[in-house]
Amino acid sequence: MAHERLCELVVDPVAEVRAAMLHALAAFLGIRDVTPQVANIEESIASMILIMTMDGNSMVRKELLIFFSTFVARYKTRFIVAAFEQLSEEHSDVKPRQPDDKTGDGLYMKTRTGASDSISESTSCSQNTIYAAIWKELLVMSVDPHPEIAKDAGIVVDYILISLMESSLAKFAQPQLDEALQHVPTPRPMRRVQEEGSVPQKASNPPTPTKDSTYLSLFGGIRKSTSVGASLKSLWAGQDPSAPRQKPGKTAGEDSHVPAASRPQTPEKYHVEEQPMPRGFRPRSLNEKPEVPLKSTFYEWSVEYFREPQMKPTEADEPGSTDYNGRLWRRNRNDRIIAETQPLKEIAVSNRWDVPRGYVDNLSQPAKMCFHQFEDHLVVTDTRDTVNIFDYSKSVSRINCFSNGNPPESKITEVRFINEDDQALLMTGSSDGVIKIFRNYDRKGETELVTGFRALTDLVPSNKNAGLVFDWQQGRGLILVAGDVKVIRVWNAGTEVCTNVSRLVFLMSYTSLISSRISQRGRALVSRL
Repeated sequence: MAHERLCELVVDPVAEVRAAMLHALAAFLGIRDVTPQVANIEESIASMILIMTMDGNSMVRKELLIFFSTFVARYKTRFIVAAFEQLSEEHSDVKPRQPDDKTGDGLYMKTRTGASDSISESTSCSQNTIYAAIWKELLVMSVDPHPEIAKDAGIVVDYILISLMESSLAKFAQPQLDEALQHVPTPRPMRRVQEEGSVPQKASNPPTPTKDSTYLSLFGGIRKSTSVGASLKSLWAGQDPSAPRQKPGKTAGEDSHVPAASRPQTPEKYHVEEQPMPRGFRPRSLNEKPEVPLKSTFYEWSVEYFREPQMKPTEADEPGSTDYNGRLWRRNRNDRIIAETQPLKEIAVSNRWDVPRGYVDNLSQPAKMCFHQFEDHLVVTDTRDTVNIFDYSKSVSRINCFSNGNPPESKITEVRFINEDDQALLMTGSSDGVIKIFRNYDRKGETELVTGFRALTDLVPSNKNAGLVFDWQQGRGLILVAGDVKVIRVWNAGTEVCTNVSRLVFLMSYTSLISSRISQRGRALVSRL
């Protein structure tokens, strides 16, 4: 009975109920004596809620991460073994294959000769266990699209890896980490555009990091991959992924033709502009040693929420309030615009479109463009991660620009406005399968990240390179997501869960069947004529 009830709560349509369930389960892991029966029950619970890593609500994923941190604190040694075996597996995969291996066993088995520095897969203890599965999910959550979750997950990952370096397995893991450190690129200094009237500053040599600080900063910079070895190789040492990006630019010495003070920043690289963060976000300090379990604030948030009366109408529904008057004005404006533009559709079909309205300088190659339905706003994205907002009401000018935050070698593949008839939000989709929603997209310095979640997983290489594409249905509040995958996912914006998954091959066959029937009817109609 409890098993069935837990399965219902995992997919409950209310995000607060799912978060409360995870908060209660994390408190349930407080039994001091861990007997084999208790461990079996807790492993079963952890395996049942493992699917919630794909939940679209950031609060639910944060409570799930707190549950994982409590689970890690109870079974610390087992997670150390899982992390070491994962690291050994990655280390063995990057080694060159022997040419005389004709049986193919070398692809899956590594023999142990003499004083070996790794463990073979035949003696793996964590393979196909809940501990290895949670460890891999923690690595994925450490690069979550939501910065709060990525920061907290990085703390748990760092705690396990530092515990590994302090355990008896450190003598085996140390050479593997040292070899990974040799492939880390040398950090390049961040460049800034010199302000007008300021004195150029000389580049100062960074302080020599100690061994402990090097490992802590290295573990704190794991990138978007479940592979520890591959992630460590792509790091910039000493850089925290959850910290806000700086704004690099060209200095006056790099281009003597144009003064540095008058030249705009060109998004020639990733993370040129500032990345919007959630409200109240505080970056993590790598000088603090990670500790688990993480502390939840869900109970305090619930107490503060339910202290307010819930039966009274919201401020936006109160006549005379600022929100009500603003919504009423926007509604009248939208009706007026629709009434003025509907008769123009007939003229737009027959008239020529040769009168220029203005010119837009995107400073880079544009990839996607999107017009607001009622505001005079144009969103233009480039082939990397920069989002530019233009106002074409009087003179075309860029009113805001920010970074989408997608990793290198990816790009923004879709952009849409949602809730256009009221206070619009900007939704972006990138080729790494992530969807993000921004508030105050047209206000410089006030843009905030509302939410971000991974809408597509298991992206496959494609010659079309579609990445992620989506469509927004305003009336139903649904997001239809597809791309370089074999399925179409339907996400409900109200419940923030994936409500349906349809295989693309069936839809394509059904579409081809309909097309063939239409062509047959067309040929029959032509024959009748």
